[in-house]
Amino acid sequence: MKSRQATKSYELTFEVRDGYAYAYIAGEHDNLEVCSAYWGEIGQKLTDHGITKVLIVEDIAEESPLADVYHLVCGLADMGFSGVKVAFVDRYSDHQALNDFGVLVATNRGLIGKAFSNESEGEKWLLS
Repeated sequence: MKSRQATKSYELTFEVRDGYAYAYIAGEHDNLEVCSAYWGEIGQKLTDHGITKVLIVEDIAEESPLADVYHLVCGLADMGFSGVKVAFVDRYSDHQALNDFGVLVATNRGLIGKAFSNESEGEKWLLS
């Protein structure tokens, strides 16, 4: 099952795969409003399908401000990510420090997640 949304400032592709969901986000701009929208959309789809593992691949060149990442991650449990194992892959390696910060905030709040530099590592961890 695939669904595609292109009416927003980002494009989200969501697929239900064997044992997990795959979400791909592409866009130009990233801030609290944009990332809250697509994380919320992914969380709703996970809830709708009863899925507890997701590989999220983000392809957005612009880096969110640190405060936006903090506020987003603090709200993820309410967006459907409580009890969900999240492997996050950012196509831009220069975002790694920010992604690691997001993972730290998430795990401190009881969420399960890890940031990766490529999809195969993320998928391997997700399915382990």
